[in-house]
Amino acid sequence: MARRGNWPQNVWAVDDNGVVYEAQLTNQGTGEYHGYPMKLGDCFADFVVAEWTRRANET
Repeated sequence: MARRGNWPQNVWAVDDNGVVYEAQLTNQGTGEYHGYPMKLGDCFADFVVAEWTRRANET
């Protein structure tokens, strides 16, 4: 995972409706990110959903 200072360059999340979001670090000093929904059908978005689901089921 690429990092800038103490922060990961990118983070991903999935909302309750299954929409996948990617956020990119915009301010390394404050840890501020800018996020946006990923395009439908993006194969990496499918990977994020699968990983998100797997990790949610671990707890």
